[in-house]
Amino acid sequence: MGNRNKHEANWGIDSLLEFASSLGIAGYAFIIICGSSGYAGAAAVTATLAGFGPAGMVGGIVSFAAATILLKGILKYGADELAAAVAKRLYAKGKTKEELLKDLEKLPLSKSKKDRIRESLESSF
Repeated sequence: MGNRNKHEANWGIDSLLEFASSLGIAGYAFIIICGSSGYAGAAAVTATLAGFGPAGMVGGIVSFAAATILLKGILKYGADELAAAVAKRLYAKGKTKEELLKDLEKLPLSKSKKDRIRESLESSF
């Protein structure tokens, strides 16, 4: 149990932002979709992963470790605050809003989810 607490303490906001921004628009999209899903905990992760395209939950399981880390960040800092901070980190890494929007179009998400993410990105820049 002591190791678990030590491991979780290593995921401060800076580590979390670095991790989420390393995933690019996919990390940002996960935060927005999960935060607006209306679910909490495992249900939020399941609903969000199932929405990531034709592979659904099976394809989403590949991303489960990343999802778990991001979910902890959403629960700790809030989806909107975390998403805004990730957008700023992506911008600091040289990504433009236009590049992120172009990357968003490549994600296997529904139009309504892309619209929600696009709206969030617009307000973050």
